[in-house]
Amino acid sequence: MLQASLVQKFDENALRQKALEAGRLDAELTVLRAKALSKMKPPLSPEQIEKLKNLPPFEGGDPRPEFRRDERPRGDRPQRGPRDEHDLPPPPKPN
Repeated sequence: MLQASLVQKFDENALRQKALEAGRLDAELTVLRAKALSKMKPPLSPEQIEKLKNLPPFEGGDPRPEFRRDERPRGDRPQRGPRDEHDLPPPPKPN
């Protein structure tokens, strides 16, 4: 959107369309995160839920590492060991 506002001839309609699309995508991400959170197995404990409810507001800054553009592609990352169908590490084996 910044690029759309820095062009020689400002196009309000084009910028509005980009902003609306960004808002739609943000809403979709919010729904997907909430859906994933609701399907966590095992479910979150009451303490974990309370921590999530009291997180400090996001103040911007660097994006999360998995969204940085300068980072190596995912295929080049070192292997993390076996993962289950939810891309989680297996539970610890009982002693």
